[in-house]
Amino acid sequence: YGDRLKITCNLEIPESKEFPYDRYLARYGIYSVCYRPDIVLIEHNQGKVWYQWILRIKREAYSIAEKNMPEPTASLALPVVFGGGQTIPEDITDDFRHTGLTHIMAVSGFNVSLITVLIGLGLNVLGLRRRTSFYITSLIIIAYIIMVGAPASAVRAGVMSLFLLFAVTVERLVSLPRSVLLVLVMTLLVNPRLLRDDIGWQLSFLAILGLIYLHPLIQKSGMKITKGKGRWVIEALAATIAAQIATAPVILYNFGQFSVIAPLANLLVVWVIPILTITMMASLLLTALLPSLGLFFFFPCYLMVKYIFFVVQILSGVEWASVEIKDF
Repeated sequence: YGDRLKITCNLEIPESKEFPYDRYLARYGIYSVCYRPDIVLIEHNQGKVWYQWILRIKREAYSIAEKNMPEPTASLALPVVFGGGQTIPEDITDDFRHTGLTHIMAVSGFNVSLITVLIGLGLNVLGLRRRTSFYITSLIIIAYIIMVGAPASAVRAGVMSLFLLFAVTVERLVSLPRSVLLVLVMTLLVNPRLLRDDIGWQLSFLAILGLIYLHPLIQKSGMKITKGKGRWVIEALAATIAAQIATAPVILYNFGQFSVIAPLANLLVVWVIPILTITMMASLLLTALLPSLGLFFFFPCYLMVKYIFFVVQILSGVEWASVEIKDF
């Protein structure tokens, strides 16, 4: 980032055969591509200084983690906190897809919400005033969203978190459905193409709507069946099933695949993600201060990622783990 380049090539219209690549790029304002260009570096460091600092922090974090965690554990742990995930081997990615766990391979709205809560609690412990805490938390959340590449789920969660924080600051009640609708409208006003061409945006909002409207119904039915026993299991399964039902039409239409074993896989794995997120951040900070103890700090992260890989490997081997819908 910040380098000025001279690029010489023939511009071409993006090819769209099995996948609408032209529409995928158009959502970012890209309408042409070029291959095998001649690139000449003109000058360095021409970008915004604050943005360079954000990206530098991300690069340093990646460097620290990669030195202290072996592959492929680092390739999964880092995207959970900072986004990306392109370095994960394709066969492992397929296993995650079959088990309905691809959502943990990237930054989700839950990460943003979790970080918002942690920062808010930390600032309250320090005794900062509510309004000061709101400003500091807002700046950190915005910087974090930029750092992870501003995926649709993170943007949605970030805007909603800021709304909720503002409501708490001014001592107002918040309607969650109205907040979701407001964020939906705001993001579409900024980029209307998201509605048709951004699958991540569609899945993000469908999932949160499923949690708002379907989760209570499924949870209530589950509690009746079990007569109030195993409450936390019912709640976790209800959340997974609600999100899966809400997002199923988009997943089937775009990918032609539906994970049958996803509720069980999410029940076994999702509880690890918040712990992994917090532990990764603590490990990065501690290793930056005490580099010689990096392997010790990251060892809990390594164990958690190995557990996730173990569950995914076992469940993806089940014959009925996923169902493919041909010519959907």
